[in-house]
Amino acid sequence: MNRETRDKDVVLSMPELQGFSTTKEYQAAMQRWVRDSLLLKGDNGNQRKPVTVQTLRAKAHMLETRFGDLHRAALWMIGDDAQKSLRPSTYRGYRLAIEQTLTDRNDQEGLLIISRAQQDFKKAKTAKASTRRRRKTVAPQDIKKIADWLGEEGVRRSKKMVATLHDARYAGWPIRTLAMFLATIGTGLRPSEWQHVETRYDADGAPYLWVRCAKTQGDIVLYRGVPWPPDGGPYQISLSAHMEEMGEFMANGGSYEQYLRTCRRWLHKANNAVFTDRKMVIDFLSGRHTFHAKLLNDGEYSLADIAAIMGHSTMTDQVYGKGKRSGGFSASVQAILTPKNTDPKP
Repeated sequence: MNRETRDKDVVLSMPELQGFSTTKEYQAAMQRWVRDSLLLKGDNGNQRKPVTVQTLRAKAHMLETRFGDLHRAALWMIGDDAQKSLRPSTYRGYRLAIEQTLTDRNDQEGLLIISRAQQDFKKAKTAKASTRRRRKTVAPQDIKKIADWLGEEGVRRSKKMVATLHDARYAGWPIRTLAMFLATIGTGLRPSEWQHVETRYDADGAPYLWVRCAKTQGDIVLYRGVPWPPDGGPYQISLSAHMEEMGEFMANGGSYEQYLRTCRRWLHKANNAVFTDRKMVIDFLSGRHTFHAKLLNDGEYSLADIAAIMGHSTMTDQVYGKGKRSGGFSASVQAILTPKNTDPKP
């Protein structure tokens, strides 16, 4: 189907543009439709703020640079590649950006193409329940596999990237990722909470983490205390290393968003390399849920205390009713990650 025939089919499917016998009437109706439907309006019909319009135009410029022109970008948006690879929020942002710039240019042909994007996207996405599935908890042997890959193959790849690209910024990221992954399993922090955490000490001099909760209650900012992992264990060592590496990176002008994004990328590489036959991935939230399961299994804290440590607002059966199924987790992971002591017991 050529472009002219395709666009004609699109026009005939719009009730606002049907029933006109002359080209002049049709063009006038199209101009009214463009003005009433798209011109500087959001999805709810409200006027867009100038800063929003500026952001949308910047996104459209990026797409135009990538595809050569916005017509090609609009055609890509209604194709399978975009609908399978983009998140719903990203897809919507691109669609609004293209609409905004095409409206600025009064490009009616392009607007007809992009008008199909939202409808086609809804049809394609309704059959898919979610994006890539996350593994809720991490088994001890899987922690070992990820740790081994990041500590060996990941480091080798990182050094190769530094040598090939002559850029020292690629160095050290596998170890930073491993430290953050194990620190998350040892503390249960959400990925976004690491940028607002500090070490404090109780009356007995014992350290603990003071965390600004990612989830708030309206405008109220909440904080919580998280126990420091046991001294000498892999989690305590990893937490200290992670706090030091992250602090140094941000002190040198780096952003936490960049730090988290790069660590996520390396953890994704480890998943692809180690678990080639799985559809479920292990990420930092998997580490948080693993810490939660450990608290429930160990029985050291009450459910109310666990909710406070995790930053949960409620204790639902969905969250707390399944925690004790992973029996013996703490002992298992310590046995795998901690070198065995060959000295005879006293």
